[in-house]
Amino acid sequence: MVVARSMPEPFVLCARADGVMNGFYDVDEAIPRICAFEGVGADLLYVAMPVDVDGLRRVVASVRSPVNALAAWPFAVLLVADFAEIGVRRISVGSQIARVTHAAIRDLTTAMLDEGDFTGFAGAADGGEIDGLLVRGGSG
Repeated sequence: MVVARSMPEPFVLCARADGVMNGFYDVDEAIPRICAFEGVGADLLYVAMPVDVDGLRRVVASVRSPVNALAAWPFAVLLVADFAEIGVRRISVGSQIARVTHAAIRDLTTAMLDEGDFTGFAGAADGGEIDGLLVRGGSG
C-alpha cells in the first residue's frame, strides 16, 4: 500500500474475494477475507456474486470501506438507486454488455437463418449515434 499511496496519480486497490462466484466458499467465508483486506488498507472490497441481495447486504454491513458489486444475474434487475440503498459504492458490469450483444447476435442470426427474417435490423442504432456515445464516454 505504501507504493500505491506514493504514486503521482490516484490509485485504488480493489481487493476481491471471488470464491463465492467460483463456488469455492460462501459469503460466511468471504466476509473474514474482505475484513482482512480492509485491515491491510484495501480501498475497495469486492465479493463477486454473493448469491442474493441479502448476501450483498451482509457484505456491505461487514466493512467500513466502499464495496463493489456486479450488476449481473440476480443483481441485473436492480437499479443504481437499489445498489445505493444497499450501500454499494461502485457497480461493475463485467462482461454483461458483451453478453447482451451476443444474445442479440444469436437471436438475429437465428431469425435470418431459420426464417429468412431481417426485421430485427429495423431497430439498429445509427453509426453516428454510436460514435457520439463513444466520444461522450471518452471525455470523462
